[in-house]
Amino acid sequence: MPRWLSRLLAEPRTQPAPAAEAATVSFPFSAVEGTLALYVTALSDDTLRIAASGGARGGSYSDGKRLFFPTELDLFDDPALARRFYRLNAAWQVLQVRSGALEIAPLLAGADPGRALALYEALAGEWLDRRLAASYPGLTADLSWLRADALARRPAPEHPVEALLQALLAQPLDRLGEIPLPQLALDPQALAQALAADDPNPARELAAALAPGVPSLPGATPPVHYRGRIRVELVRDWSPEAAEPEEEVAPASGSPPENRRRREPLVVDIRPIEQRIQRERRATAGGRHAVQLSLGDREPTITAAQVPLSEAERQGALLYDEWDYRRDDYLREWCAVHLRHPRGGSSDAVERILRQHAALINRLKQQFEALRPERQRLTRQLDGDELDLNALVEDHADRRAGFSAGEKLYSRTLERQRNIALGCLVDLSGSTGAWIDDDPRNDQVIEVTRRAIVFLCEALTTLEDRYALFGFTSGTRKRCEIAVVKDFDETYGP
Repeated sequence: MPRWLSRLLAEPRTQPAPAAEAATVSFPFSAVEGTLALYVTALSDDTLRIAASGGARGGSYSDGKRLFFPTELDLFDDPALARRFYRLNAAWQVLQVRSGALEIAPLLAGADPGRALALYEALAGEWLDRRLAASYPGLTADLSWLRADALARRPAPEHPVEALLQALLAQPLDRLGEIPLPQLALDPQALAQALAADDPNPARELAAALAPGVPSLPGATPPVHYRGRIRVELVRDWSPEAAEPEEEVAPASGSPPENRRRREPLVVDIRPIEQRIQRERRATAGGRHAVQLSLGDREPTITAAQVPLSEAERQGALLYDEWDYRRDDYLREWCAVHLRHPRGGSSDAVERILRQHAALINRLKQQFEALRPERQRLTRQLDGDELDLNALVEDHADRRAGFSAGEKLYSRTLERQRNIALGCLVDLSGSTGAWIDDDPRNDQVIEVTRRAIVFLCEALTTLEDRYALFGFTSGTRKRCEIAVVKDFDETYGP
């Protein structure tokens, strides 16, 4: 574990009181997003990502690849407590994913999936609490505080599942006392073994065994605030094995490369139709399809007469010739290009990228700093803007010794200037809405492009070079659009 993380986890904490009748303050997730991303990256060995979600208002959740947090928190009257909540919530979710506690397929396959899942959330939640305290003792104080706070916020225990949940929350983390629940046929020894196990499987089996004897649930059990909830629709078929990265498989000699499940979701095949091998289209984990495109059957048919642009299509456009390789000649004024200047929008996306990738941006700036022009001082010159004192002293000594006087007695400074202008053209066509399944964030192409543009702009600010950003999209040759996002004479920033 990194030293900074050990210090963070071991930081002493005072024990705040449980939930009190005080005015709460709204604490935005963006205030902790940067540090929380680093925290989750360290705890998960760079296998999980975080994101804010309006759907997490009722409790954080995970799909096995990302952790989703509420966009704002209004549970406490002190922002410091909200920060501690987010940190504990993140560590708890990381452990939930990495321990395999999200695997609920065996429960859904049973006769009472609703009651089994409710019991499992109570039992597995307690197992995760105790595992978290044992794995990261520095979080024990915060965990004990949040358990007491959650217990104070719970409704009256009118159902056996709610009674079990509250009885478990009232238990100390270092031991398990008596839990009197006559409405549940709960074997104390089986409960103790499930909570002391090395994995959540005993808790899962115990929940499935207790489910038939539990009355029907009147409604959804409110989640424990720092644990969040299991979203069945996201993890119905999730398993720890499915979350593991696939092994590299070398293709057989002479065979075409296979389109693997989490690699190369977009395959562009430019071979003629007769040489193409039809592949099975398979769905990715996100429910999308690996798409195979072929350029061989998309070439336009050759017509005897090429239709020129109409006057309406020419109006306000820049006309460009296009090379026709079949005719071995240019098609005159064939493409109509329109310039447009997008309206200014919100800078929230840029600020979020700057927060999440501050360390990477700083490294890029340092690397670009090495490209800045440096002054170079040339000595012993025949002419220059200053006298070279060392050369003068040596010349005086030579003349006193009887030698002839020197002529290179000047120095001058060379100001190396960069005369570079950079234009960056970004594809904004509809294809950029495709998803990149092998990206750790499972983002769209346009999101990756946006991050790269922010990185480039931040790095270029250190060089003071002139640069411009353009976006390109087209609706056939009759309507090609160039969006001037940033012109050469415009400054970078709001």
